[in-house]
Amino acid sequence: MLNAAMSDNSFIKIFQIFILFLLIGEVYTPILCQNKKYAIISEIAFFGKSDRNKIELLTTLLKREKNVNTILLSGNVESANSLHELRQLTSFISENNLNVKIIAGYNDYSNSILSQYLVRQEIDEQTFVINYEDVCLFGFNSVIPFEKDIGYVNIESLVLLDEESKALKGKLIYSFSNLPLNKIINRSQLLNRIKNNKMIYFYPEENKFTVKIDQALEIGLPGIDKNNKPVYHLIENKNDSIFVIKKYFDNDNTEFLFAESLNKLKVITEQTTASKKDNPTYKQIIRINYNSTSTTKLNLADNRIYITIDNGLLYLIDFTGKEKFVSEIFGDVKSNPILYRDLFLVATVGGDLYSINSNNGEVIQVAGIGENITSDLNVIDLDKTIKSVVFGTSKGRILSYDAFTFEILWDKKLSDKPIISKAVYENDKLIFIDASYSVYCVNAKSGVLIWKYSQKSSDNPAYNFPILNASKVFTLSPEGNVIALDLLQGKKVWSADIKTDIKKLYINKTKTHIFALNSSGKLFAISTKDGKIDFNIELNKTNIFSFEITESDNDIFIGLSDGSLYRISDNKNVKQIIEPTFSPITGLAKINQDQLVIKNIDGNLSIIKITE
Repeated sequence: MLNAAMSDNSFIKIFQIFILFLLIGEVYTPILCQNKKYAIISEIAFFGKSDRNKIELLTTLLKREKNVNTILLSGNVESANSLHELRQLTSFISENNLNVKIIAGYNDYSNSILSQYLVRQEIDEQTFVINYEDVCLFGFNSVIPFEKDIGYVNIESLVLLDEESKALKGKLIYSFSNLPLNKIINRSQLLNRIKNNKMIYFYPEENKFTVKIDQALEIGLPGIDKNNKPVYHLIENKNDSIFVIKKYFDNDNTEFLFAESLNKLKVITEQTTASKKDNPTYKQIIRINYNSTSTTKLNLADNRIYITIDNGLLYLIDFTGKEKFVSEIFGDVKSNPILYRDLFLVATVGGDLYSINSNNGEVIQVAGIGENITSDLNVIDLDKTIKSVVFGTSKGRILSYDAFTFEILWDKKLSDKPIISKAVYENDKLIFIDASYSVYCVNAKSGVLIWKYSQKSSDNPAYNFPILNASKVFTLSPEGNVIALDLLQGKKVWSADIKTDIKKLYINKTKTHIFALNSSGKLFAISTKDGKIDFNIELNKTNIFSFEITESDNDIFIGLSDGSLYRISDNKNVKQIIEPTFSPITGLAKINQDQLVIKNIDGNLSIIKITE
């Protein structure tokens, strides 16, 4: 985990990188003085040897560095720092007014349930835009947690770029992120916002220096050379050309890597799409754009739709789209809230539990948990008078609070891994899962452990996926196979060999089938009785990483991470209702037999009527 104890040398090593930047500045001062539209990039996951005394001696020189406009640190922050050391680094940058920006690497967001949130707490700017006279620096995080080969530019980054668009006209744009463009699923939305400009796009390349010219000049910069020695790079814009120079940590050697005339670069023009005829399969009734990232599910009641935005805003609209209230929660909201009668219960990543009046949006009470909340919420009936809200934390605790008074009912620590699943309830038993796929069953009234089914996975963290019926618990193995456990004793009953790489399951309304999907768009229907695959359906997709399902009387609707929506009928007939928008669907619910409400990650909400 991020907050594990790390070596004291880690922070020193980061300072060494800064000092090496300083030394570069001393060597190249004549060049830099000619042109300050310039940035330095380093892959900070790799370090040379450090010397505390040398660092201390050169720190004052670093403070006087004036020639380098911007120093950009890119790469894996978490692999080199504890959270405390990262905090020291950002404080040093702020206190000394250094123009330093940090783009964290893939591993900082992908290998831990919490790391993406904890890094964000120390690195405030996940997106930055710096404007100079004729050059703009645009940096953004494009990593989707747990997805090594897929990236996404969030709506906040795109909105920021829109706001700066007037100033960007005719500029050269240096764009920095942690994945190459071909791995970013909504790259067309990014390029559309850089219209009428030339762009040079940089990203950390694991093994070798790469150059590609398509819509933009794309340059991948490795953190080590072929001899496994750490390196850094000078990026210089001089005399209408771009130059890339490689510098070595352990000597004064330099290597000229690349030069390109800026006059040869293509100007990115706005991508236009042919106008489409009205879709005969559905009619859009309502469309609302909240223009903010929303990764949580929708909550529905009679003529009410509750929409939670990741930044803490809660909206209530009716089925006509009329806004009833907007309320604010202080903190990031990433886990799914729950609606229970007149209560709307929501938790922040930082560890606050909110109770909100679901009729008017007023905050009733707040409880500080003292550590990060990492699971969805659930409300269960303990008896006729006590209703319990249960959830899990980053330190392996599961807690039960009275949903109305917020009095703590019990608090149990059962794992050394974060609790990542919503606690599901059946016959006085709560079932939940930790980040290593281990399954726990506890008594709902006391939290006492009844049984545990152990699984281990250090490099493939679990998602939020346990489901159950009256007699079995269904979950996934680290290999992606569906397994069924006996609810009473926790013993394995059967296993279905599907090896799905999407760590999510859905059980249908009749409890007869479990649905699982893989990244190629193959949907499996698995019998809850014996684990046999009754049928599978090919949606013929690529790079799918999540899905949402809702059912009507005769049809199943499935929304995918590429923004497409499919209907699967009783006779297994598959029809695409909405074409890919490359904006993942994160909320999908049925309003009535032929109307659906759909929300995507960008905060766009639609109510549609199925017409065919």
